[in-house]
Amino acid sequence: MVEAGTDTLLWQGLASVIVPGFTIHQIVHWTSRSLRVIKAPKSAVTIIPTAAGLGAIPFIVHPIDEAIHWLGDNTWRAWAKPLKRWYSQSDKDE
Repeated sequence: MVEAGTDTLLWQGLASVIVPGFTIHQIVHWTSRSLRVIKAPKSAVTIIPTAAGLGAIPFIVHPIDEAIHWLGDNTWRAWAKPLKRWYSQSDKDE
């Protein structure tokens, strides 16, 4: 139960909050900066970066989910397997 809760907490924290938030922030930041460099009208600098960030959401969801699954499979889930065996063994010893 602790293993499933930890896995869920890590996966949700990374795949639903941290990575998408950072990605969208960077899209908005660099779009805004690019528009300022080309001296776009102030209304464009206000609206277009927000639209770009919102418009990117459908395109970033699947790659982020897949990347976090891969990361989990190759880090915390892999590390949890020996611990799970160890805990299972110590339960049998009691």
